[in-house]
Amino acid sequence: MPRPAPPLPSRAADHIRRQCGLLTRSQALGAGVPAWQIEGFLRREQWSRVLPSVYLTNPGKLDDLGFIRAAQLWAGPDSIVTGAAALFWQRRSDAPLDRVDLATPNRLRVPELKPRIVAHRQRIHDFWIAYWNGIRVARTEFAIAQLLPVQGPELLDNAVRRRWVSVEMVLEAHRALGVGRGSVARAQILRAAEGGAESEAERLLHRALRDAGITGWVANAPVRLGLTNRVGDIVFPGIKLLVEVDGFAFHTSHERFAADRARQNEFAIAGWTVLRFTWWQLRQEPDRAVREIRAAIQQLSG
Repeated sequence: MPRPAPPLPSRAADHIRRQCGLLTRSQALGAGVPAWQIEGFLRREQWSRVLPSVYLTNPGKLDDLGFIRAAQLWAGPDSIVTGAAALFWQRRSDAPLDRVDLATPNRLRVPELKPRIVAHRQRIHDFWIAYWNGIRVARTEFAIAQLLPVQGPELLDNAVRRRWVSVEMVLEAHRALGVGRGSVARAQILRAAEGGAESEAERLLHRALRDAGITGWVANAPVRLGLTNRVGDIVFPGIKLLVEVDGFAFHTSHERFAADRARQNEFAIAGWTVLRFTWWQLRQEPDRAVREIRAAIQQLSG
């Protein structure tokens, strides 16, 4: 009859408790767990290997939060969880986790896994690092600045409206990130967020319509709706088509938001077709906006 395994040393049990069931091989050996005992736990499937030298010591499967913790343990105590995983860890995102980005001072050979682990050789100043629920993560504004070139202004818009960050905080993080991949797109978004996105969107739309040779429109034209005059951003009076442009929602008060929607409803009730485009859409996909406007013109002119 095999002899029972000795109990885990208290230091190893403390690591497991603090790390929600996770333990690294170096932590186990450092706490006095012999290598043969580690291998025995794995062989008997009492422990499971979730990453190289990172073990789950209780039954079950890791959820996304557990995988983030395991990835940071695998990369070492100097690593920092960044990007979308940092927002997920801080309860700033509920999007499915498909990768864990880590900043580390050393090069790492990353295992092929899903979710993916992406290790960046990068040093981040301590000011931009938070110790959150036991692991080191990039502060919210830093993670948002990292993600802006990929996820666009909607990410910033949502974060500011929820009072997680201010534009000024993300701008400081942008400066800390310095010049590199995505820095130009990030700077454009932040400049627009500071003010003027709506007026820039109008200029972009005017240019796109002129370049496409679309005529018959008037900018900022008054439209008579019953006993009231309303002003439309782009008006095609002959076919009752209105095109509206939006900047950043966090610049819009509740009163203005409600008034804009009421005005749009008034146009619709009066038989107008209303199209809306955001600053980001007009900057990133002006051709798509032109196609949709042209399709509306053809349909209303037929």
